[in-house]
Amino acid sequence: MKKFSQENSIPEISIVDSFWDYWSRTNLNALYYQWEQLEKTHCIENFRIAIGKSDSFREGWFFSDSDAYKWLDAAGRYYSTNPRPELLHLIQEFLFLIQRAQMEDGYLYTYNQIFFPSNRWVNLWIEHELYCLGHLIEAIISVSQALNDEKILDVAIKAADLIVQEFLGKDGNYIPGHQEIELALLKLYKITNNQNYLNLGSHFLNIRGDIKQIAWKLFRQNLSVNSRKKYVEKQRKQFFQEHPQAHQVQLPAHVQFNYSLGMVIRWIYQTLSGKYQQQHTLLQNQLTPEGHAVRFSYTHAAIAMLHSLLPRSPLFKASSSAWDHMVQKRMFVTGGLGSIPMVEGFGHDYELNGSYAYCETCAAVGSVLWNWEMSKITHDAKFSELLEWQLYNSVLGGMGTDGSTYLYRNPPLSKGVLQRVPWYQVPCCPSNISRLLADIRKYIYDVDPLNFKTLYINQYFSNTVKFPFKPSIQASIHSKIPWGGNVSINIKLTAPWTFDLHIRIPGWTKNPKIFINEEEVNFFPSKSSIRTASGCSPYEGKYLKISRTWDANNTVQLDFPMCVNKLRAHEKVKSNRGKIALTRGPLVYCIESIDNPNQDIFRLQVDPTQKFSTEKLSIHNYDVIALKGISFDGEEVTAIPFYCWGNRGKSEMVVWINSY
Repeated sequence: MKKFSQENSIPEISIVDSFWDYWSRTNLNALYYQWEQLEKTHCIENFRIAIGKSDSFREGWFFSDSDAYKWLDAAGRYYSTNPRPELLHLIQEFLFLIQRAQMEDGYLYTYNQIFFPSNRWVNLWIEHELYCLGHLIEAIISVSQALNDEKILDVAIKAADLIVQEFLGKDGNYIPGHQEIELALLKLYKITNNQNYLNLGSHFLNIRGDIKQIAWKLFRQNLSVNSRKKYVEKQRKQFFQEHPQAHQVQLPAHVQFNYSLGMVIRWIYQTLSGKYQQQHTLLQNQLTPEGHAVRFSYTHAAIAMLHSLLPRSPLFKASSSAWDHMVQKRMFVTGGLGSIPMVEGFGHDYELNGSYAYCETCAAVGSVLWNWEMSKITHDAKFSELLEWQLYNSVLGGMGTDGSTYLYRNPPLSKGVLQRVPWYQVPCCPSNISRLLADIRKYIYDVDPLNFKTLYINQYFSNTVKFPFKPSIQASIHSKIPWGGNVSINIKLTAPWTFDLHIRIPGWTKNPKIFINEEEVNFFPSKSSIRTASGCSPYEGKYLKISRTWDANNTVQLDFPMCVNKLRAHEKVKSNRGKIALTRGPLVYCIESIDNPNQDIFRLQVDPTQKFSTEKLSIHNYDVIALKGISFDGEEVTAIPFYCWGNRGKSEMVVWINSY
């Protein structure tokens, strides 16, 4: 078995960034809060029921195990760099339950173990056993690495071995409805070198879409799911009749949305055609983003990871095409994914209407994972550019500034209905945000783990790092991003060394200046001609390659001017014609009613040529840089970072502003 290591083989990265330090502290608070909610809703209790340590009734969706696993994944990632005794206690408590709930052959799915002990894999496309086991495997990997205990990995290995035994070589009827197990198997392969995990991950991706009569098979699975749910509800009713003093869990409401008849028809079509689950054709033939946006992004993150391990050109080429199509025609200016509800995913080209946009947080998380994998393979700056944009806007916006309120959807417009809430009936997003935020350090650098000849600097989070090479190489970045554009990079070596340094020049800046040891470096970035639907273009990002012999002590100074950019959507996006979106640095801005109490924020107009000033503003004791302008009526207009909206109670919000 391989020795544990970080994914990018740079284990000694320490974040020392004031912006991200705040979110690290918030994330820790969020992890404790999420545990309380998982206990309150019986998600953890279900495991105690499964091992006979509780006589309560199992509550929640059949796939609710996955929400607890994602929490464990996040807790493990956080603990690896910020060990906390209280967090360790919770990790160990849940790990104890998992180890005892897992059956001897590796199976673990509390819904079946409690209600249908003789049934397995009966409704793979809907009940999501493989999705749950995928998140279990990822969580166990994170915890085993955090605690440096290979024995813990046995849980993941047993589960993976069972899945290999059950599914390797089977046809397209035996694939997961919600993709995730593919990523987990490939990650486990990288640690164990077990070829079976690589083979099965590859099999799931290559066989997806090879299925006939999908509508009929989905119909049959739905009948089975509903029959099983009725049985469980009957058992529930009987249980509480026999135990009148037992506590009945009241789950929070599900995400609310007013569905039109047209949306229902579109959902039916996407579901019955297989597009909803990316099952309508082989993945190598899927050149456009379709269906459920979370499942789509998880799928393509796995395709990229597979390509880095076992090149599969047809899959990778199709995935690359789908990325371009998504960015150019089906992505919101915030980086949000998913135009239509019910489908919770992609609509038609240029269908980016904020009034019914979905933009689930988990879809943005999945896209960040995908961009990271693509970045490592191609070293094309557009992937790091989009990763940064989505991280600051469509991911970070999903968590409130106190870590105890969340947004499931992140549309660019809200007329007072959408607001942050403490928890969801399907709480997939909170812990998904937490596991991403706990591990952002890995996105900063990319380097050949075997030979130090090339170093990529992808993201500008202040940090210190020691690279495990000879000569000894230490680096540090001091960055004012996202509020300011000044970045200082210091590189120290024990002996001179020749290598290529690739520095990402963000597309959101104009006329940047670069100095190496106080000597200016000329940089003439080429302008991209690619037009996007949203006006946001990751194609503008570029890498500056610096080839030289580096001395013992080197300083690289970067000045990325942060002007206020006014983006315009493609003219085919009808809902945004005659409007602008304000951005500064990597941040998208929005108008929130609480800052503009005397105006109808959906009707106000601004002069697009005016200069907006910047001003510090406190939002729920959290300081941001706000933008100040003047409306057509002479009223002051205040815009705040999109990710911060909704932290001061119920309000209205809009990203796209009328201009004249």
